[in-house]
Amino acid sequence: MITWSQKRTKEKETGQLNVFDLILNNESESSSKTRYENAPQLPQISDFSVQEKLKSEKEHLGFYVSEHPLKPLKNKAKILSPIDIGELSEYKSRKKMCAIVMLTMIKNHIDKNSNNMAFLTVEDITGQADAIVFASNYDQVKENLLEDTPLIIWGKADHKDDKSQIIINNIKRMENVTIVCIRLTPEQACQPQIQGKLKSMLQEQSGDKNDAVIPVFAIIDGVQERIFVRLGDNYWVQNAENTVESLINGGFSAYTQPLLN
Repeated sequence: MITWSQKRTKEKETGQLNVFDLILNNESESSSKTRYENAPQLPQISDFSVQEKLKSEKEHLGFYVSEHPLKPLKNKAKILSPIDIGELSEYKSRKKMCAIVMLTMIKNHIDKNSNNMAFLTVEDITGQADAIVFASNYDQVKENLLEDTPLIIWGKADHKDDKSQIIINNIKRMENVTIVCIRLTPEQACQPQIQGKLKSMLQEQSGDKNDAVIPVFAIIDGVQERIFVRLGDNYWVQNAENTVESLINGGFSAYTQPLLN
């Protein structure tokens, strides 16, 4: 199209219009429409996907214009109670927390014991913060150390000298986050014996609390409504499949479900 336009301009400047151009120049305004209809037609190209648009905006402008890619994910992850990075300084130190973020900087490092660790910059809709993955957790999370990819991080806030950062214990891609659901009747939910058995089985699956990052939900099917109850993080588990298998063997109705389903 650009080449055609340049050629037409040059022809007008040099007087090299053909006989059809001369005829059309003497005709009415409606005929001028015909001239433009003779121009080369651009092919129909489908629009970029949202993900492609956001990626292009970030690459060429350095920031997002359409919307932040974490915005729709943050809404879906509300049941996990993620913190806002912009409010990290107000969060209690050393308390377990999670956040929905993207990594904007990854700096791998070798510690004094020759073990791998990483310094990160994490970002969400509300701001940025520094984060650290120590050697004790590096091998567990290294496959998920990816820039510009929606992630959920688990760890603890650390406040020193008026500066806040996150000590990361676990990282998962948002698309891989799974929850465990347990269906209960109202009668089961009210029986102390059933409650005690369920708590005991979940605690067996929890292990180290820093690694127990899979949330567990009880779904109570009432006569007129269904109630969803997120159990406290003391009853979160490390392995969803093993937990479901154990619960089913124990007589409970349980299943896994993707968070972003």
